Amino acid sequence: MKNIISLSFALLFVFSIYPQQQTNWHNYADMKYVKDIAATSTGVWSAAQGGAFFYNISENSFKTYSKADGLNGTELTAVGIDDENKVWFGSASGQLDVYNPETNSFTSILDIFNSDKTSKKINDITVAGDTIYIASDFGISLVDAKNYFFYDSYFKFGNFTSNIKVNNVLISNLIYAATESGIAIQKAGATNLSAPESWNVYDQNSGLPTGGVNVISFYNSQLIAGTNSGLYFFDGTNWQPFLTLQGIKIIDLTTKDNSLFILTNNKVYTFDGTSLIETLTTNSVTSKIAFQDNSGFIVATNLGIYL
Repeated sequence: MKNIISLSFALLFVFSIYPQQQTNWHNYADMKYVKDIAATSTGVWSAAQGGAFFYNISENSFKTYSKADGLNGTELTAVGIDDENKVWFGSASGQLDVYNPETNSFTSILDIFNSDKTSKKINDITVAGDTIYIASDFGISLVDAKNYFFYDSYFKFGNFTSNIKVNNVLISNLIYAATESGIAIQKAGATNLSAPESWNVYDQNSGLPTGGVNVISFYNSQLIAGTNSGLYFFDGTNWQPFLTLQGIKIIDLTTKDNSLFILTNNKVYTFDGTSLIETLTTNSVTSKIAFQDNSGFIVATNLGIYL
C-alpha cells in the first residue's frame, strides 16, 4: 500500500491512495510542496517549499526544520546526504544549508547566493566521496564536504552556451551533466574541466530531442537520459529512443537492482529489463523519485510524498 505524507497549511495529514484512509493531525508550517527527496535506511529527507522535514518510516514520526532551527533557505529545491550523514539542502535563491545530525545544527554556505549570477537556483545535489556537486541554473560547482570550500566551477561545456542551466549531475568515473541544451560528458583523461574542450556534448544533432535533458542515469551499465520527449539510451556515439515512452516528459529516474523506476508528470513506470509496467498514477504534480529499502519507491509531489 502506498500512502501520501503531507505537511500543509499548519496541518499534517496522512491518507492512503486506496479507499481505506488514515488521518493524523499536527501543527506545522506549510511544507506541502516537496521538490526533492533523499532516502536513508530509516526514512526520507524532504526539501519542501516551506522548509525541510524528515519522516521516520518505522516510527511514523516527523521532524521539521525551518528558520527557527537555523535553516537559512526557505524555498528548498534540492537535497543530498554526504558520507558523514550530513544533509545538504539547496534553495531557489542559491543558499546552501548543511544539517549535522550529530550536533543538531545548520551551517549556511552563501557563495552562490552572494554571486553575481542572475539566476541562482540549485537544481540538484550529488555526492561523490568528499565532493558535493551542485547543479545550478548557471553550471556545476564543486564543494568540499568537510570544509565547505568551493574549489571549482564549470560554466562552459563544449559548444553549449556559457552559464547553462544544469538539471542533474551523475558521477561514475566521469562527470555526466543533464542540461537545458542536452548532455555534457567529461572527456576521459581531461583534468581542466573549466575548459570547454574538456567535454563531449550531445544535443539534437546526436539524436536527442529538443527541449533539454532532465536527468541522466545508468541502468544495467547502459547510460540513459530522461528528456521532455521520452527516454533515450547512449549507443557510444549517438542517442536512441528507449522503451515506449516517446513524447512523454521524463522527470526523474532511479534504479534498484534490476529495476528502473521512471517518473513522469503523473505516473511511475517500472521496467524490470523485460516488461514496462505502470506502477502508480496520481493527480498530483510530481518532482522526484527515490528508492527506500523498506518502502520501495518514494515520490515527491506538490501534495507531499508518496511512500
